[in-house]
Amino acid sequence: MKKLCSSLSASSIMEKTLISVIIPVYNAEKTLRRCVESILAQTFTNFELLLINDGSRDQSGEICDSYALQDKRLRVFHQSNRGVALARNAGLEHATGKYICFVDADDWVEPPYLESFLVDELKQDESLFVMQDFTEERIDRIHKNAGFPDRLFHPEEFGDLLFHQGTYYVPGTPFPKLYHAKTLNEHHIRFNPQVLFGDDLIFFLEYMKYAKSVKLLSAAHYHYINFLPQTLSRRHFSHESERAGFTIISSLLKDLVNQYHIGELSEKPVNEISGLYLLRAFYSLYRKGSRKKAGERFAVLRQLHTAENLLFLRIYLQNSSHRHLFWFYRNRMLFLFDLILSGLFFLRSRLAS
Repeated sequence: MKKLCSSLSASSIMEKTLISVIIPVYNAEKTLRRCVESILAQTFTNFELLLINDGSRDQSGEICDSYALQDKRLRVFHQSNRGVALARNAGLEHATGKYICFVDADDWVEPPYLESFLVDELKQDESLFVMQDFTEERIDRIHKNAGFPDRLFHPEEFGDLLFHQGTYYVPGTPFPKLYHAKTLNEHHIRFNPQVLFGDDLIFFLEYMKYAKSVKLLSAAHYHYINFLPQTLSRRHFSHESERAGFTIISSLLKDLVNQYHIGELSEKPVNEISGLYLLRAFYSLYRKGSRKKAGERFAVLRQLHTAENLLFLRIYLQNSSHRHLFWFYRNRMLFLFDLILSGLFFLRSRLAS
């Protein structure tokens, strides 16, 4: 595959940084060196690396500063702990590259990672959205995530891209994608700090509203480490945060289906994704740390009892034992539903302690 970088003159390369790589850093001293060195070892060299130290309490800040002294392409920004969304947003504000690429501090990339993004089609459309597959490293195995084809998608094919290729499990990560900085800035696309689970997916769905075409790559040079403790996917947050995630994501999915005239192909995955986030919003009412009283919980249960939401839950839970519990909710037995869930989560917390 011919690469865009080979077609650029030396003078044009020097005029502007092509890719800004943004890494949010928080207490990552054990993995940070491997991550940074994997980026500094890229075969494509016209990039800047922005390390956003988000109030780390370990040696991460010092490690960032030491690398900045070694390579002029690397810039470090220190801020008080404000969360990963605002750390990435800070990177976006400081980025000077034509394109944006995100990497997590506990992951690493192979040497061709950045170069693989620079496909021929970028010469005809500089705003082309390029997505790679990735390699997932788990405790028990290492495997390629989805087995993407090398294929260019136009808007009339976005339904196939989003809901048929299996890619709707991938957008919930900021990696491995090449975003056009101008598109991000013109449409004020940023990570939502109020949504602690799903902000990555919201960012992707917002960006897809402005995508003119998408290039999917079979390359899987990004290594996602999925066995470290306390990852966001295993954590739970306040009801307000979880419900905001559900509300925004379900709305954006419907917007994309309407915008790109996506038909029946989208119904099952849209309902499944919406159902997942709705279920998290329900359970957040009862998890340890929730201070919602019975009256507040009943008010939320009544608000969420809509035909559309019941459809989301039915589709998402159709093969799950949880569907039996939601039979009570579906039939408006809210007192019994609340009593059972309160008891189940109380027992779970006692067994865990």
